[in-house]
Amino acid sequence: MKRIIAAALFMLPMLSMAQELSLDTEKATVSFNFVAEKVKGTVSGIDATLSLNLSDLGSSTIQGTADVSTLSTGTKMRDKHLKSDDFFHADQYPKMTFTSSSVEKKGEQYFAHGTLTIKGITKDVSFKMEMIDEVLIMTTMINAADYDVSPKKAEKSQVDVKVKVPFAK
Repeated sequence: MKRIIAAALFMLPMLSMAQELSLDTEKATVSFNFVAEKVKGTVSGIDATLSLNLSDLGSSTIQGTADVSTLSTGTKMRDKHLKSDDFFHADQYPKMTFTSSSVEKKGEQYFAHGTLTIKGITKDVSFKMEMIDEVLIMTTMINAADYDVSPKKAEKSQVDVKVKVPFAK
């Protein structure tokens, strides 16, 4: 059964100060599903830090980057085109970045709010967070058109994003 991140928090010592958690970024991935085109893929090359403050979730921080050059959809020609100036412009914008501004609990769910920067464009975004088998999973939906990486209009550029970051053992 799925365990939300709260289960992981209770396993940590109950400290009132922020605590940096050890993440296994070598095994971390970002997967995406461009809904209108039925294109799925991954991005790796993840670098992330997570600091939790159990007595003040709002002061907790999450920061991470993903390497655009690792983008893979399973089709080499499409991957090359997506990394080109027409889409992600990987040479000029080699990283996608998420920086949290707050972490909060709503009911039984946890959310990380912050900014996502893709291709030099920064937008507010919220990720739903959960813990499953010692893996932090963060999910959100973005519009690729908002980041100038889609030929489609905003209403047809929905991308479901899932970030998986295992905790180091």
